[in-house]
Order: sequence, then C-alpha cells, then structure tokens
Amino acid sequence: MSQSEKVCVHCGQSCAGQARVKDAKGHYAHKACAEKHQGSSKSSSGAGAQAGSMAAILSDIDDKDLIGGEHSCQGCGYPMEDEATVCLHCGFNRESGRQYGTKVGRDPNKQTKGGKALSVGASAGGMAITPFLPIIGAVIAGTIGASIWALIAYLTQYEVGYVASIVGAMCGFGALLGTDGEGNMWSGTIAVAAAIAAIFIGKMVTLNIYMNSDEFKSMRDQIVTELSSYDYTLDDVQALDVQTAWAYERVELMINENRVIDWPDEDFVDDDLDWASFPIDYPKDVVSEVEARWDALSDDEQLAARETKLGEMRDEVEQTRSELSRGMNNQDVANTIYEHLDLYDGLWAVLALMAAWGVGAGMVAND
Repeated sequence: MSQSEKVCVHCGQSCAGQARVKDAKGHYAHKACAEKHQGSSKSSSGAGAQAGSMAAILSDIDDKDLIGGEHSCQGCGYPMEDEATVCLHCGFNRESGRQYGTKVGRDPNKQTKGGKALSVGASAGGMAITPFLPIIGAVIAGTIGASIWALIAYLTQYEVGYVASIVGAMCGFGALLGTDGEGNMWSGTIAVAAAIAAIFIGKMVTLNIYMNSDEFKSMRDQIVTELSSYDYTLDDVQALDVQTAWAYERVELMINENRVIDWPDEDFVDDDLDWASFPIDYPKDVVSEVEARWDALSDDEQLAARETKLGEMRDEVEQTRSELSRGMNNQDVANTIYEHLDLYDGLWAVLALMAAWGVGAGMVAND
C-alpha cells in the first residue's frame, strides 16, 4: 500500500477520515495507536521503530479529518457518546480495553428484489384488508352489545330501552378501532348498519327469552286449553257477526286503496280497525251498504252466509291453537316485533344510531 492511503503502521488499517498522526517521514498512525505506543522502548526496525519515533502531536489533520474529539473511540477515533461503552465502528470496549469484531448491518432502505416483492405484497394485502377492519370491529362489538341486551332481559324479564344507545355506541367504538382511532364516513356508516342489526337481534333474543319464560308458557297453555274446548255451533253465529265481517272487509279494502274514511269518532284512525265494533264505530255509508246487502238475501242465503262465517270462526280458533301449541318461530317473532313497534322504540333507535354514527365516524373523539 502507498502512503497516500494513510495506513496505520501499528494496526495496518486505514487512517483516512479518522483522528491520526504523521511523523516527519510521512508515516501514519491512528491517534489512539500512537498514544498507546508512544514512549515505547523498542529498538527494532520496521513498524515498531517508526511508531516509537513518531511525535505525540497531530499533523496533517484538518476539521474534516479529525472526528470524535475528546469523546472519540480510543481504538479508531470514531465518535462515541459519553455513556457509550462499545464503539459501534470498530468494536473497541472502553472498560475492558479489548477490541471485538463488528458486523456491518444491511441498509434497511436497500432491499433485494425478493424483499421488495414481499414488501409490495404485504402493503397490497394491508390495503386490501383495511376497509374490512371497521366491519370486523363493528360486528364483534354489536354481537357483544346484543348479548348484553339479552342478558339484561333474561335477568330482569324486561326490555330496557336505553341499552339500545349503549349497543349503538359499542358498534361505533368497534368500527372506530378498525380505523386506528381516526374515524371517517365509512366507519360511521358501518357502525350504523351494525347497530341496526344488533338492535333487531337484541329485540328478537329478548322476545324469545320472554316466550320461553315460565310466565309466558303458563299463559300460553291456558289459552290453548280454552281454545281446545271451543265448539262453535250455528247458534253462535248471528246476523251481526256476518255483517261485522263484511264491514271489516269493506273498510280494509278502502284503507288499501288509500281512500279517506269518515270515521264517526274523530280520534279513530285506520290502524284502530281491529278494535272497531259494528255498527257504532264504522262509517255510516259502510253500515248502510252492509245492512242493505244482508236484507237483500233470502232466508236460505242468510243461513248459508252464517254457515260460511261459522267455518271461518272454527278455522281461526284451530289456527290460533295450533300456532300456540307449536310455539313461535323466528318469522313470527319478527312479525310480532314489527307489529308492536311504538314511539319509544323509535326514540331509542334514533338515539342508538346517533351514538353509533358519532363514535364510529370519530366525531365524539375529535370533539
């Protein structure tokens, strides 16, 4: 090697870019190596003699060459922190005074082709699954919320309305977790959808719990027993029963045709039809039409109409008895929920969906 390469005469390593000394003959040595061998009494020629004659002064060193200063490594002159024990450049240990081998690590910014392919694949996979994380979080939270609702119903035998708001907030929180707490319109929408499903499932489970309770089963068995004892005869069917059925069918048709019905009672609404009594609760024109229709029948025709009504009454009793005996399926439960929805159910549902959207979209957290 030439001198221009600035090779240390002690360790044989390059001094370039490191704290070093140079004697009058142009020989180089690491500053640390020179200080270590300074004052040596060696009299032999070659590298030992050259090192022994080197002055303990720094020469040919400018700012770009002198690195590390007073805290530099004693082995190579590389900068070290005050509290550092081992030099990360050459492996020199300050405490033991020994030098250990070091290994150059791979630059994380430089990847092989295979590494880049894996990285791209991982990134693509992450982007593909990211939109589904809010869904997963909302579904899990909604399931837990519906279970809590059902548990409260089981323990109290009551459906607690405000639990719906808690379920909505839980769905929102689950969706929010899927966005790492950022929240957006997507996570808010997912939270609302999950809340609707969770609330409906919660109501179905609650109703099923009630129907499987001892109280409901006792009431159901009593009704089934009473229906089994019914034995309608023709004497149980009067002209009023036939006329009531005709009036009901006539008004029901008018409701389906969206026609305005002139109820005698101003507070009476179309939904109250099942509670209407003939003739006092029915519109006058419907009452007149039905009575005229009955009067136009002969005695035999009136008898046939009564027999037809008798058969309908028996069929209704048998159908009701059969349904109660077999219990209600999920479709029956869903229909029951729909038929019994009221203003309070709507209020709690709105509050639940607001909570789901607010939490899921991150609005609550951002506020």
